[in-house]
Amino acid sequence: AFHDTKTGKSSQGPLSGTWYGTYRDSGGTGRITLVLLQKGPEIQGILRLQGGAPGSLEGKIEGGQGSFTLHAVSEKCPGSGRGTVRIEGSKLSGQYRGQDCRGAIDGGAFELGR
Repeated sequence: AFHDTKTGKSSQGPLSGTWYGTYRDSGGTGRITLVLLQKGPEIQGILRLQGGAPGSLEGKIEGGQGSFTLHAVSEKCPGSGRGTVRIEGSKLSGQYRGQDCRGAIDGGAFELGR
């Protein structure tokens, strides 16, 4: 539900909460869990890839789409990337690319739901 932050009813946007899904990229495939906090057009989150270290995400959403940057906080293999996201009802999907200690990560895609 959308809330008007000026009335004090809620300071969190409709994307706030936990999302679950899958990802695939040039490094492999797996499951992903993402916890998002939305305030106005800005989003911040913590993500965990199956078998991987946690990471952080931040970006902006306008209408049904947005962009983000992400950072993996692994001591052994830190990484970073950029991507885009589409919001379609109760689903998030998008693409990303970046790099980690193994090199470039290309062709990244994800699909998430509640």
